[in-house]
Order: sequence, then structure tokens, then C-alpha cells
Amino acid sequence: GVVTWERTGIPESQLNAVLGDFRINLKTPGYTADSVKLYYPDIIDGLAMGSLEDKVTQIKDISSIAFPRFNSYQSSFRIDNYVPGIHYTGGLALEGANLIGSSVGEEAAELEIFANDTLRIRVNTNRVAMNSRFIRSPHSSITIYFAGDSIFHPDLQLSFDVERDLLRLNKSDDFKSQGPYFNSYHDIDMNFDELSWVRGESVMKLQALPGTSVGRASFESHAFFDYGFFMDLQGMDLAHPLAQLYTYSNMVGGRTFAMPNYAIYISYPQYQVRHLLMTLSKYGFVFYDDSREMITVRQKTFDYISASMRQRDYDVIRFISRLEGASNAQLDLYTRDLTISGIPVIFLSDSQNVRLIPTANRIVMKGNRSFQFDGIVDAGLFQFSGKNFFFDYDDFKIDMEQIDSLRISVYTNEYNQYGEPILKRIENAMEDMTGQLLIDDPQNKSGLENHPQYPSFTSLGESFIYFDDQNIQNGVYHRDNFYFNLEPFTIDSLDNFSPEAIAPKGTFISAGILPPLEMEMTLRDDNSLGFYMQTPEEGIDLYGGLGTFYNDIEMSSGGLRGYGSFDFL
Repeated sequence: GVVTWERTGIPESQLNAVLGDFRINLKTPGYTADSVKLYYPDIIDGLAMGSLEDKVTQIKDISSIAFPRFNSYQSSFRIDNYVPGIHYTGGLALEGANLIGSSVGEEAAELEIFANDTLRIRVNTNRVAMNSRFIRSPHSSITIYFAGDSIFHPDLQLSFDVERDLLRLNKSDDFKSQGPYFNSYHDIDMNFDELSWVRGESVMKLQALPGTSVGRASFESHAFFDYGFFMDLQGMDLAHPLAQLYTYSNMVGGRTFAMPNYAIYISYPQYQVRHLLMTLSKYGFVFYDDSREMITVRQKTFDYISASMRQRDYDVIRFISRLEGASNAQLDLYTRDLTISGIPVIFLSDSQNVRLIPTANRIVMKGNRSFQFDGIVDAGLFQFSGKNFFFDYDDFKIDMEQIDSLRISVYTNEYNQYGEPILKRIENAMEDMTGQLLIDDPQNKSGLENHPQYPSFTSLGESFIYFDDQNIQNGVYHRDNFYFNLEPFTIDSLDNFSPEAIAPKGTFISAGILPPLEMEMTLRDDNSLGFYMQTPEEGIDLYGGLGTFYNDIEMSSGGLRGYGSFDFL
């Protein structure tokens, strides 16, 4: 006899099975048959031998049709371009209109997803359903490739819409799915709800689930450490769970071992160890395969132990994204830029008091945790505002290509109700600068060692102090011809320097009132940067030689003032 799949919408000429000897029990709604020959030329070359099961069922819609079912005797198949650019390798079965891919023994089935002839995603799974409309897998190990690096997650739900060419990766309720993505290029762990990608586009969107009002995501440096969180993991236990994993791994001489043996070692019941491992898996400290009862300790565990004992440097770089109505981040597969949005503030160093406030709450991350941004940098008592700032992770510095303004605060002799010193901002700012901010020693990102000279700022070119504020003589001093031109300078200890340290050298230009004057600017009594000078005995020219002024000259927020006498020709 011949069995067709016409009830699923597939013509007999495209898919059928030829039965050998079989029996049908008319008292049951179904039957099975062995040694069946399957004809499916769009998928399989020649005939495939296997078993078949068919059953009379109620049909609600085509997608719910689960019969006839065919299971191949052949262990593995290779299907190129099941969907153009998507290749499959693994075991095969048919369930109604769905082609079912499955693992073969210990070897998972595999999907390779290409875009523009480039392998972008490799999927390993024990089960995947495929038809002309979609490809779906409830549990998949995902690797995303870009320029020699990758992003990996051990357990995600995969859905591919064939018509829209749209791939979606989501987390399930399974504990293995709740952990982070591991990003080797940017050297971060990433947590977000959904990855969405249209294959023809260069950008993958990391976003909230559809229908969610607020998207939340986190992006954490692989060298991140938080001592408070580390202690919270121990809770009321006598021994720290990470320390136990660390010790046992070193004792057995490997990072992968059986959970029952580990439970015996720490004298905990297995159900309690399972629960603990599920929690640690969510935080990215271990991979726990509960089906095989195997534990793999991640490098993060060893790093946390070393950091807790002050045996290695670490950082505090973690971006928390919260955004409504847009994706939390976008990954460009060609440039490898990871644009992260929804981050109002970033802390780079607790010990050196350096934080960033990005414009539009957005940064563009490059390789190895370096990133580009516009906005504000608070470094001790200095506040920089500008564009084209670049944080270099390895050198632990910020290159500032366009500093629109540098505003400096100084300590007063007053204190608030909590005993904290009250700061006062200097009235005028340095503007139109380029420079470099050294946050701390590159080998001391944790701030464990005391380097009081940091943060340190170096101005790399000329900069200016203008006096065109309306509070200074009603804005009469226009910035195009009245300013102080600063020479390049360096100031260290930005979080604890004294006001006397502010003495930038340069040239004072006064719209022709005085000749160009080379001098140092200092902090005046009215908390502005200016100067106070005595003229030489022969006086100083006024207005290009039209007069001569004698005695003292002052520049401050009160304007340009002279104390003395002048001759006018």
C-alpha cells in the first residue's frame, strides 16, 4: 500500500511512503509498519527506509497534524539549503507536515545559518521541527560568529520565520536558559530577553519580548567583581559555594566532573546541590547538565575566588540598560560595534571616583570592553563635557577628541550635616580642548592599590577660557577677540588637588585693550579663573599705543579692571 501526506497539504507526487507487509487492527484508530520506503525527493536523495505510524485524529488546522509519522533507520542525514542558506545535519523523522531533526546518540543535530555566504549561526539541538513556514527548537545551544569571534549561549528557544526571514532567540523557563550570553569579542557577559535578526540585515537586535513595556538588559565585563555580591552567594552556609567548587576542581585536576561525586565531597544531599548549581548557572559560574548530572566550572568562578583574595586585578564595569519602546542594544555583524542604549550612568572606578553620563544614554562598544561615547565625564573634582570620547580598557584611559567644556570644583572650608566637605564650582570653564584622562594604573583597575596621582588629565593642545558670560559686564567680551589661550598642561590627583595647583600658562587676548600678555591664570577670590598683575614701571600700552596704564590690572568674573592711572595720547 501507499501512504500519502495529502492531509497536510503535500501532494502524493512530492511525498509518499510504500508499505511492505503490515497488519491493521480495526479495533484501534491507528497502525504501525516496518521496512517502509519513504519517497521525499525535495529532502532525501533516493529512498529512505524506516518505520511508519499512522492514526486517525481530529484535525483542527494543518499545523496541529502530527500523523503520519516516519522514523528513518539511517542515523544521520545532510540537507543543504533546506531553506536557502540554512543547512541541516542529523537524524530525521516526519511528524505530519513537520520534518523533525534529532540527535544521533550523543551527537546533537546541527543547523548552520548563513547570510551572504557567511556562516553566522551554528545551532546544536536534540530536536528541531522544520516545515515550509517555520523552523523551531525548544532547547538549542547557539553560537553566533563574527570576524573570528563568537557569542555563545548553551540553551535557548529558536524560532525562524521562513517567509519573513526572521530569526528569534528567546530564553525559556529552564535554569540553563536563564544564564548570560558569553561574548568573546567585547569580552562581556550579556543578559537580555530576546535576540531578533532579519538575515538580510547587518544588525542583530537585543531587546525585550514583544508586548513588554520596558526592556531590561545587563552587560558585564568578564573581569567584573563585586565583593558584596560574592558574600551574598554564601548566605548562611559555613563554606562559600564558589570556594568549594574551586577546591574540588583543583583536587580532581579538571573543571568537568560528576555531580553525585561532588555532593559526597561537600556532604550535601544531591537535591540541595542541584538547587545550588541551578542558581550558580544563572549567574554564569558553572554549566550544569542536569540530564547527565555533569558540572563544568567556568573561568568566572576561578576569577571571583582570586579577586576575593586580592590575588588578581578586577574591574567594576557593568552596564544596566532600561529602555522603553526600543531595543536595549544592537550588534553590527560587519563593524562588530555593539551599540548599547538605556544606560544613564556608568562607573569606571569606585576608588578614583570616575563616572560617565552618556548623551542619549548610549555608547558604542568596540573590542575588549573599550567604547566610544558623547557626554559627561566626572573625574574627581573635574567635569568634562564633549563628543567623540573613547574609553580604552587596556590602558584604562579616556581619549577626549572634542572637549566642549571643562568645569572644575574646589573644596570650601564648609561641611554639610553629614560631615562631608561642600564643593564650589569655579565660575568659568576651559573650552575647545582635546586631552587624555588617565583613570588609574592599567594594572590597578580594581583600585586595590593606592595611586594618589590618579585620575590625571593632560591637555594635548591649545584650549581657551572665554569671558562672554552675561554675568561678566553683560557679555561685552566677545569670545572671538577676548579670551585666554592656554598652553597644553597636565594636572594630576583630580579628586584631591589644591586650588593652588590650578595655574595654567597661556596668553591673554583682550580685543586690543591690552597687548597680548603671557602669564598664568589663577583662582581669584570670586572663585573665577583670572589674574592679578602689576604693570612694569614704564606702564603698559592701551588700545595699541593710544594710551599707557600704570599700576595694577585684574581679570575676574567682575571683568577687566585697572587700579591706578593712565595717560591718553
